[in-house]
Amino acid sequence: MNTKRFIVGALTVVLLPLGLTMAQPAKGPGPGKMGRPHRPDGPGCCAGIVQMYDRITKALPCQLELTPEQLEEFNTLVSQNRAELNDIVKQLEAQRAKFDADLNAILTPQQQAKLNELKERKQRMMKESRQRMRPGKGEGKRRGMGPGPHADKPAPMLQAIEELNLSPERSAQVTEILKNSRQRIADAPKGDRQARMEIMKDTMAKLNEVLTPEEMEKVKESMRALRPKGPRGEKYPMGKGPGRPHRGMKGQGKCCPSQQMCPMAQPTDGSSESQQ
Repeated sequence: MNTKRFIVGALTVVLLPLGLTMAQPAKGPGPGKMGRPHRPDGPGCCAGIVQMYDRITKALPCQLELTPEQLEEFNTLVSQNRAELNDIVKQLEAQRAKFDADLNAILTPQQQAKLNELKERKQRMMKESRQRMRPGKGEGKRRGMGPGPHADKPAPMLQAIEELNLSPERSAQVTEILKNSRQRIADAPKGDRQARMEIMKDTMAKLNEVLTPEEMEKVKESMRALRPKGPRGEKYPMGKGPGRPHRGMKGQGKCCPSQQMCPMAQPTDGSSESQQ
């Protein structure tokens, strides 16, 4: 029963893009927001389900910190479920092919030609979208949509470590640590800041095993120097801004209506005693 429900839900996801494509009038791209592109129509379009399954199951062992015994059972479970998922995908693709054949049977030759034109145009748009996507921070409204000004610059940590002039052996160890860290961050769920913080904490611990305390301190200093500073950070260093009312920030302004309620308020002229 659960398998049938999954097939129905997945078929909805697979067939809905075709229905949306057919319902849209033939007009150019508007000024609206760019959404996530659909996969092009055709054989193998359901393989994205398997790819999504692989991405999720690949990241779970690290996120859950499985023991070696658990990992062995986990891999067996993943293999079994993936085989079942492959069978479901084959059923989905067969149903998709049947739908296409049944649809063509009720269309006129002109409508069939129009349908093929819509599919081809959609494939072209997908191809152009993939060509525009490059790593790095783009200058557009969304991150990752173009090379951007920082695409060719090394990460601050990597650049800081390069300045240490390590031996080839130690440099290879550090490079491997950073490579694994980047891969773990890429596999982590988007928006999971806690997972990323744990990865960075683990990375720093591994670097401590390779670098001396003096070298680690140099890396931290170099990273602070390489970190970009915004105009507000340059104008008002931490703790020296004008302050805002009703805020617990140090500054020249009064931090809250009653200084007795604010532990950060430090009386300097005995005014608090007079208020009491």
